[in-house]
Amino acid sequence: MSEYFSLHRALEVVPRILPGLGATLLIVFSSILMGTILGLLFAWIRLSRIPVLSQLVALLVSFLRGTPVIILIFIVYYGVPLLMLNAFNVDVSSYSALYFVIIALGVNMSAFLSELFRGGFLSVPKGQYEAGYSVGLSRAQVLWRIVIPQMIRIVLPEFGVMSVNMFQNTAFAATLGIMDLMGRAQAIGSTTNHSLESYFAVAILFVVCGLLLDFGFQLIDKKYALTI
Repeated sequence: MSEYFSLHRALEVVPRILPGLGATLLIVFSSILMGTILGLLFAWIRLSRIPVLSQLVALLVSFLRGTPVIILIFIVYYGVPLLMLNAFNVDVSSYSALYFVIIALGVNMSAFLSELFRGGFLSVPKGQYEAGYSVGLSRAQVLWRIVIPQMIRIVLPEFGVMSVNMFQNTAFAATLGIMDLMGRAQAIGSTTNHSLESYFAVAILFVVCGLLLDFGFQLIDKKYALTI
């Protein structure tokens, strides 16, 4: 067994993979931020039932939800530079692949979050809106003071699950040569000829980080539940 796999070698690899955690976390939080902003925008358009635009967003969301992440990354990586060059005469082909991965993962997450946010808004009873209007609050005040706090409470657990899934999806960034956790594991495995140990080490790191992220969202959920 030891000639095929060595736990000692796997543990030795961990410190060499850890420097890639910074790139991984940058991808995670940037993609979540982008996905949240676009998700709220898409949800608002769908709920407002804006003619034509609402149908286009629904079609876009369906496309993004049905497209595998790895394919979406390649579409963005090869498609965005062509779009920018032909539409705006701007060459972005020399930009770091990191930006394209963030865009791909961000728009992918936005599709799932838009449905989550839309369901969250629809879950708030209409009586809450009417109660706010009856005491003289404006539409914006009703949203910010009454509706959105309740919507956040509804969607927060699932938002945490999606964020953990986003962390796992960052492994696809290595396909574009980004030296994140997975990228470093691949590089180390190819140079040492002990790929199994490298992949085992990075799997452990993903599990640990995923558990910590999930635990963090559970704490936020419990704390937020006590404030409303």
